[in-house]
Amino acid sequence: MPKRNFLLPLLLCLCLLLPLSACSLGTAPQGDSLPLQEETDSEYLSYDKSDEESLQVQREFDELANAIFCDAAQSSSLYLHFLLKDPEAYGIRSTASPFGEYSLVKLQEESDHLQMLFDTLNQISYNRLTSDQQFLYALLRDYLEVSLPAKGLELYSQPLSETIGVQAQLPILLSEYRIASKEEAEEYLSLLEAVPSLFQEIMAFERQKTEAGLGLDDGSIDRIIASCEASMTAPASHPLTETFEERISQLSDLSAEEKEKYLEQNTKVITEVFIPAYQSLIDELTALKGKGGNSGGLCAFPDGKEYYEYLVKSETGTSYSMEELYKQLQVRLDSDLRTISKMVTANPDLREQMNSYLYSVSEPTDILSNLQAEMTEDFPALADSSSTLTLKYVPKALESSLSPAFFLLPPIDDLQNNTIYINRQSVNQTTSLYSTLAHEGMPGHLYQTLYYMQKNRSPLTRILSCSGYIEGWATYSEYYSYSFDNGLHSDLQQLLAHNSAAILGLSALLDYNVNYKNWDKNDVADYLNNNYGIDDAAVAEDMFYSMVDCPANYLTYYTGYLEIMDLKETAEKELGDNFDIKEFHTFLLDMAPASFRVIRQYFNSWLLSQKA
Repeated sequence: MPKRNFLLPLLLCLCLLLPLSACSLGTAPQGDSLPLQEETDSEYLSYDKSDEESLQVQREFDELANAIFCDAAQSSSLYLHFLLKDPEAYGIRSTASPFGEYSLVKLQEESDHLQMLFDTLNQISYNRLTSDQQFLYALLRDYLEVSLPAKGLELYSQPLSETIGVQAQLPILLSEYRIASKEEAEEYLSLLEAVPSLFQEIMAFERQKTEAGLGLDDGSIDRIIASCEASMTAPASHPLTETFEERISQLSDLSAEEKEKYLEQNTKVITEVFIPAYQSLIDELTALKGKGGNSGGLCAFPDGKEYYEYLVKSETGTSYSMEELYKQLQVRLDSDLRTISKMVTANPDLREQMNSYLYSVSEPTDILSNLQAEMTEDFPALADSSSTLTLKYVPKALESSLSPAFFLLPPIDDLQNNTIYINRQSVNQTTSLYSTLAHEGMPGHLYQTLYYMQKNRSPLTRILSCSGYIEGWATYSEYYSYSFDNGLHSDLQQLLAHNSAAILGLSALLDYNVNYKNWDKNDVADYLNNNYGIDDAAVAEDMFYSMVDCPANYLTYYTGYLEIMDLKETAEKELGDNFDIKEFHTFLLDMAPASFRVIRQYFNSWLLSQKA
């Protein structure tokens, strides 16, 4: 299965936001339920799902799902390493290459492969599948239906960007590469050796984009180059030197001499291969300056608007059309801003409190303990709570080139060891660390990942994960955490939650306007100044390039949150006094990691069950 970026499925990040406090007006409409699938004339027939014909269909579907999973898992040894701790238990013994292949030809082949999968899926009788298989079928069908229209638009893919591009995330992934044996140490060093080839493939792709008039803008190139420079610190103090030494020191099957040999080899590869690869990437990017085909958002390219529509559907998983989504963005943002205005008008002291509040807990371990205790009443318990969490800080050299925080997804077959990274340059320990750990930890990414993976669903669901659901849940959890008993007054809690949602809503709206309505830097600056009193040109330019470099990124977070809030408000309205927040959260968590198009197919049935 193709991926926009083979690194992205491994890190679940917290996006960087613009400070905001403002006011406006609006109300939110409700979304509609969607049919699961257009069936043939036999749609309403019931089947004995234990008869031989049904069992044969179920076996064929399982074989197809397993084949798709294994094919995706073997796309690169890096991806496989983070996906599975024991690949052989899944029948996987080899991979194509260290990082997979990134080329226009490969992307086109994958588009053709998707059509073949879609044709194969259509031959399977949905009604003969078990309920778990039907859910997986819905995920797969939705993925294919959204992806197929992107055929012919492969050159619009963006492997490089300032904070979530390949060059930015690669050092952290290599730092976290599991080394539990001599063989894995060798595999790790082979990955370092292969970095130049990876960058050469990517730059060949970037040159093709440039020749087609789809090249990077100079401003974007400068930001990517700055990101590259952050990964070129001296070998002695390089993050890959420090982390490798720590991992090698823990290997009991190596002698002291062997460990020293590996440390010397690692330093040599960093010095002679890894750092020069980044320098070469900088040189080749510099050579492309002045040749970019567009200084604005995606829609300024010939088929950019069509590609952005694909990104929005694919990444956010939204059930809305583009026009409906734009309206929902405005309505939700206006609602939050109106609430902020009312609260500050009623209690002017709140404005000052927003700038000087303190949580009752500030140390990371204390915050996580508080979050776990506070979420118990409103969220279902994990089947197994024995998993551990390690909190790490982004190496200082990489702080400027990485997101404020991110959760590293554990292997499917090893949920015990989990890692969250905090970027101290972007996260304030006394104010934003609490909500950040709610987003990345409990009840956000860590909790949602453990809950879903403990249900032992098909591993293919991990491959088909919808970013909008995953980031939407984490964003919803982040804002929900403001209501916990954390030392803040309830009015301030509400204000902070609405203000955080408004900040993200503004970013999502700019994402849409820059990439779908062709706003330029001046349009962004005028909008921020006229509506929010933000007259700093540097802030406007930074926001503009954030949207250009990572189209649909902010929209993914906010749209997921928006969809969840819409479902919640619909349930509250329909169920009245019978609404149970814990039951609602359980329903949503059981739907992981589906798009909202699929979730809404099950939502009405859940409402009926709650009414009963």
